[in-house]
Amino acid sequence: MHAVEKQKSGATSSTDVEVIALTEAMKMCLWMREVLNDIKITPLQSVLIYQDNTSAIDIVKDGTEVTKKSKHLHAKVGAVHHQLIAGRLQIEHLGTDSMTADVLTKPLSHEVFLRHTSHIMGDSYLMKSQEK
Repeated sequence: MHAVEKQKSGATSSTDVEVIALTEAMKMCLWMREVLNDIKITPLQSVLIYQDNTSAIDIVKDGTEVTKKSKHLHAKVGAVHHQLIAGRLQIEHLGTDSMTADVLTKPLSHEVFLRHTSHIMGDSYLMKSQEK
């Protein structure tokens, strides 16, 4: 069972937070692959995770920490890097203009906010908000 819980590790930068999030997303994807295997459904060869922090992408693709401040992430970086090398995981950059989840986490321009919200809520939401 999954639940929302307070993060146990103290991150020192937004890149650290993104590396931690990548690790958690990777663990969830690998768990889902196992569930699919258990019920005899062949999962895709690799899972694609979109990430908007290019520094986090670079860190996990290189498999090294960029600064001494991020040494506490060594195991997480190594785990994600291993899955990338094994071909079970892919990570691609997706900027704010295309990252629908950003509507929940960042201040956005009115135009980007409406586009992302209509993507979640459907086109009728966009039409209603433009009528106002």
